Amino acid sequence: MKNYNFFQKFYNIVIILWTVFMCLVFFYYYSQARIYKRDSVKHSAELEFDKDLEIINWLIDVGNNYSEVNDSIFRLINKETSQNLNIHYRNEFGINLLGLDKALELLAKSSKVNKEVSFHVLFPDSLSFLKNNNDWEKEALKKVRKTGEDFSEYFFKEGNEYFMSIRPIYLKNNKLSGKSDDNPGMFVGGISIEVDLTDANRIFHSKTKTYFFTYIIIWVLGVIAFSLTYKKIRQEEHDRLTAVSNLEDLKSNLEKKVEHRTAEIMKNKEQLQLEIEDRKQIQSELEKSRERYKNIVEHSTNLFYSHDTENKFTYISPSTEKFFDCPLEELPDDWTHLISNNPINELGKYNTAKAISSGKAQPPYELELLTLKDRKLWVEVHEAPLIKDGIVKGIVGALVDITEWKIASEKLKLSEAQFRELFSSAPDGITLLDQKGFIVNCNEAFAKMIGYTVDELLNEHITNSLHPDHKTIFKEKFPQLLKNGELLLNKVMLIKKNGESIKVRRNAKVVYDQSNNISGIILHTQDITEFTKQNDIIEENEKLLKLTQKIAGIGSFKYDFVKDSWSASQVLLDIFEIDNSYPRNFKGWTGLIYPDDYKWIMKKLNNLLSSENNKLDFAARVVTQKTNSVKWVNVAGRFERDDKGRFISLTGSLQDITEKYLSDKKLEEREAHLRAIFDAADDVSFITTSLGEDGSKILSVSPGTKKLFGYSEDEIVGKSVETLHTDFDKASFSENIQKMKMGQPGFNGETQMIHKTGNLIDVYHRAYPLQFEDGKLKSGLAVTIDISEIKKARENLKKREEQLTILINSTPDIIYFKDANGKWLLANNSAIELFEMDINNYIGKSNLELASINDFYSDFLTEEDANDYNAWNSSKTQRSSKNIPLRNNKDRIFDMIRVPLFNDDGSGKGLLVFGRDITNQKELETKLVNSKKLEAVGLMASRLAHEFKNILQSITGFSHFAQEGLGKNDNRYADIEKVIDAASKADNVVKKLLSAAKKFEISLLKHNINSIVKSFVNTSRNSLSPDIEILFTQNNNEDYIVRCDAAHIELVLLNLVLNSQDAMPNGGVIEISVYPKLFGEEIATVYEWIETTKFVCISVKDRGEGIDKETVNSIFEPFFTTKAPGKGTGLGLSSSFDIIKSHGGFIDVKSTLGKGSEFFVYIPLSV
Repeated sequence: MKNYNFFQKFYNIVIILWTVFMCLVFFYYYSQARIYKRDSVKHSAELEFDKDLEIINWLIDVGNNYSEVNDSIFRLINKETSQNLNIHYRNEFGINLLGLDKALELLAKSSKVNKEVSFHVLFPDSLSFLKNNNDWEKEALKKVRKTGEDFSEYFFKEGNEYFMSIRPIYLKNNKLSGKSDDNPGMFVGGISIEVDLTDANRIFHSKTKTYFFTYIIIWVLGVIAFSLTYKKIRQEEHDRLTAVSNLEDLKSNLEKKVEHRTAEIMKNKEQLQLEIEDRKQIQSELEKSRERYKNIVEHSTNLFYSHDTENKFTYISPSTEKFFDCPLEELPDDWTHLISNNPINELGKYNTAKAISSGKAQPPYELELLTLKDRKLWVEVHEAPLIKDGIVKGIVGALVDITEWKIASEKLKLSEAQFRELFSSAPDGITLLDQKGFIVNCNEAFAKMIGYTVDELLNEHITNSLHPDHKTIFKEKFPQLLKNGELLLNKVMLIKKNGESIKVRRNAKVVYDQSNNISGIILHTQDITEFTKQNDIIEENEKLLKLTQKIAGIGSFKYDFVKDSWSASQVLLDIFEIDNSYPRNFKGWTGLIYPDDYKWIMKKLNNLLSSENNKLDFAARVVTQKTNSVKWVNVAGRFERDDKGRFISLTGSLQDITEKYLSDKKLEEREAHLRAIFDAADDVSFITTSLGEDGSKILSVSPGTKKLFGYSEDEIVGKSVETLHTDFDKASFSENIQKMKMGQPGFNGETQMIHKTGNLIDVYHRAYPLQFEDGKLKSGLAVTIDISEIKKARENLKKREEQLTILINSTPDIIYFKDANGKWLLANNSAIELFEMDINNYIGKSNLELASINDFYSDFLTEEDANDYNAWNSSKTQRSSKNIPLRNNKDRIFDMIRVPLFNDDGSGKGLLVFGRDITNQKELETKLVNSKKLEAVGLMASRLAHEFKNILQSITGFSHFAQEGLGKNDNRYADIEKVIDAASKADNVVKKLLSAAKKFEISLLKHNINSIVKSFVNTSRNSLSPDIEILFTQNNNEDYIVRCDAAHIELVLLNLVLNSQDAMPNGGVIEISVYPKLFGEEIATVYEWIETTKFVCISVKDRGEGIDKETVNSIFEPFFTTKAPGKGTGLGLSSSFDIIKSHGGFIDVKSTLGKGSEFFVYIPLSV
């Protein structure tokens, strides 16, 4: 708000200053116009006076030199004055004043050109003056004669304002003149000049109105511009404050996320400790399994037998009962009745039959037998045929009981598979070494532990991965390992492949073969880097626990029933404020109990001692020893008994809960306060829910629930929570409940919920765990806030942000923002394109950093640092013009505005920079200055031209009068004709002067353009350099009639030809041609003053130096010239274009550097 007030005051001051400035400018120009009007009137009177004197002197000369009766002028005088021709007025030169007076009156009437100015010659002694009824002239002439000074007055006549002036006339050296020195001569009269100010006043009032309305328009435009700028600045200030608020909200959200993440890390720490314990247990099981697989012992017993060819037993050894679980007499006669239905037994039958048929012994084979008690028995059968007289009589054989071996073999296979699986998948490293310490095999865990592959480690010595400080220790311990068979090393340092160090625990065991020789070494390696860190954390936590107990006021104690003595920690002694001298027996203990609590505590203790309950837990009051202060303590302990059930000791803790007891009371009061808020918050819905196995049910609701969801308490209580939720939210129920079971909030965020009417409403919903029982979540609390209006406002804000972004990016001005450290934070598209920055890579970089990656704009970006520094130091808005280079080798001029922004504490917030391309504006200002120059030159030329025209008209008029009395054969007639020709040429010079001043007095008459060009070519040859040749080409000798001013057309051609001559310093040919040209209708869109499409073209072509494209675009501008100083004014082509434009045509040019130029003058054809 403070900044807004500043901007408002600044805006008001600017408007007031702008208004005062415009008023001063208006009054200045108004006063200048009045001065100009006054000076113009006096100037006209002076010009009239000088002209009149010249005429009078000329008449005197004529009167003295020509006295013939037939002289036309004197005939005129005699005609008007029939008497007094010989009256002399103190005139020894013979001047006839009466005749002169009449002649002057007649000349004034006949030769009056300027209707605004009239003159009257006053001779005091002439008859006309004596008869004059104008009293003012008589009185004024007397004053002039007396003072010798001019006399003038302003007065009104017939409603018009006039300026009257009388100036004295003196005769000296036979010439009349005004007063010019102290001895002007003899006073003979005066000239009365009357100037009608009607037109001068009309022009003055017209200019005054024009000035007034022009300045009113400029003032209004200025006010509008200032208002728009003020509105934009206010809007930007509002947007800035909004952005700051959003950043503060973002900071708050980040702090909450950090707190949440910290809680997660603490929980992960507890899980990590549990994983470490699991890994220890797995390690122990692995060691036991290895021992079991190493100590497998085989036992076997043989059974001898024989049977005939019919498979009938003929003999069985005494081990029958051990083999078949029955005495010999209970055995079946046929041995095949003892085999099971295992398919492997078919091989045994086949081998027995083959031995009988072939008479040859077969290889041993296995059988699965089934004893009479249905016990499976695996045996290895060794048989041979019994041959007598070349005939096989039966089979003799031996059964080897391999049941245990078979079972052990199967288990061994399974164990080997399990061992290999454990070996490869074990989380710890397992390595098999030979007797010299080289690696024979290792699992993936060990290889990964030190960053190698298994193949890279094979045949490498185990000490290669040891830290240099530990290699000597291993070499010293290795003989001890071979001797004792086992070695344990803690906190061994290993070097990983990438050079990092890790801590491990190693357990090495020697493996022996059957001959008790060393066959290898198994090395178990466990990474304890994290474990060491965790162990350090545990030790730190133990210290922290002791400190926490001290801070929490928890002391420990132990009471010995047998000795009637008790001991306590220092914290407990501090609670009771006792020292070592206090009695440490039961009486001393009870002496600390608050008197009002003594009886019920003793009763509680007696009840516990007479029961089987070994736990003690109660809260009571105690009295401290030193200060007699009353404290609330919580006592918890456990009784220990001997074998006969007698009490031995009581061990427990005592906590000072005084503050907790008092805070609980405050908590109860606060709970009542919160309950009141709960019931009063009708804009927020609070819902408590049960979280059992049968789903979530609503237990209670706040009054705000009816307003939000439309349900009353009776309608919603007892229903499922899913009543209010959409299917989308229901899908994440189980996940959210799991979070709440872990003590975290469940759902947290914006969503849509279902109103009683079935409509969806936008809400912010958050679920909290509310109550736990035995570690299980029993209930939760859901808080719901209607955010429909907030969401609409947020959407509107987002649209406004998008619109603002589009607005900033769509403006052609460059806009960028830096923080207080000079880091770029934001730039619009115009700035990014201008400085060729990467839209994804400029944010967060300083000017110098951007300069290092942008060579083209490195100088500009380096200067930015100094400009930013000045803006911060001044603490005010800085404005300057800056040339910014472009890739096309053209610089653009930018109006740069830097606005430093500050926080409330005065620290820098950021720097806002605006840049507007004012190159075209600067060019227009230059053109305006040139236009003002041209206007000044034109005004001066116009004044000079009017003065010369007045003189020339007088010369031409009187020359014609002089010719009337002379014959053409008279030499004087020819002399006067030369005067008239010279005056005519002077008049043409005046026309050219007016052309340069942009005030063309063009007389459009029908002319044959070919004739004009031919005449120009013929006359201009003498004006050009001898080495320049002009060639004129006419198209088919056709005549082209146009309406034009011949003199001005020749002036245009002269300008073009002189430029061509300058372009060919070494001489050359200038080609001029005339031909018709027809354009399309689109020509009017280029030259808006064009009214036809039919033109005649005059082409002026040279083979000179040529003009580049950039210069071609400016050659028709006033004061633009490429010639050396003093050789050109830059007005030739500009005035030529304006002349042709006034004819309804235009000039075009085509030029190539080094090849020459061709100018095309297009004049409309006459219908």
